[in-house]
Amino acid sequence: MDALILPALYVLTAGFYDQAHRRGLWTQHRLHHVPPTNTGHIVRRVFELFTIQTVLQWAAPSPPSSPATYGEVDAVVASAARVVAATVVIDTYQYWLHRLMHAVPRLYRHMHSTHHDHRKTQPWAALYNSYAESIVGDVASFALAQWLCALSHSETLVVGALGVCKTVSDHSGYVLPWDPFSHFANNAAYHQRHHTHPGVNFEQPFYTVWDRALGTRGSA
Repeated sequence: MDALILPALYVLTAGFYDQAHRRGLWTQHRLHHVPPTNTGHIVRRVFELFTIQTVLQWAAPSPPSSPATYGEVDAVVASAARVVAATVVIDTYQYWLHRLMHAVPRLYRHMHSTHHDHRKTQPWAALYNSYAESIVGDVASFALAQWLCALSHSETLVVGALGVCKTVSDHSGYVLPWDPFSHFANNAAYHQRHHTHPGVNFEQPFYTVWDRALGTRGSA
């Protein structure tokens, strides 16, 4: 049952933004006027990637669990700290992989060009990647974060849910005032800038620390 949570979040969030585009809602907050296209092919690929990721995670050995030696409040704080630490690990891993895939033509052609099939971001394509990028990028970064931060099963689901919802928001084509992810520094406008100017704004999905530190942050 847990394996259905992330795909369900993807469908709900991408479908919401898709309908907003098609119905012409909130145009004052819309970044572009290109409605989602070829959604059937995109969704099939994304669900194939979800299946591959689930099989790989099921086959992988379980990470070491953190010792349960806290009081109730301390346990909540420790759990939140592990989740935040995991997002930092994922961002760091994905920044350097993302930048490498743009820097090396062979890697870009065989791994990352699939995601850039769409110059204008669209919500269904938020998780649309090549099989290679999905495994080396998404699966590996989350697995590394899970091991390094000793995430529990529920914490892993929280990190995964945040990653899916934030990535769909980043590809939604909207910066909505009531969308909490729109208030992140690397929101939909920030990532749209990367799709139109691929030499900037590599960091995803949570922070802009590496882009700022290394001078790859472009204006949104």
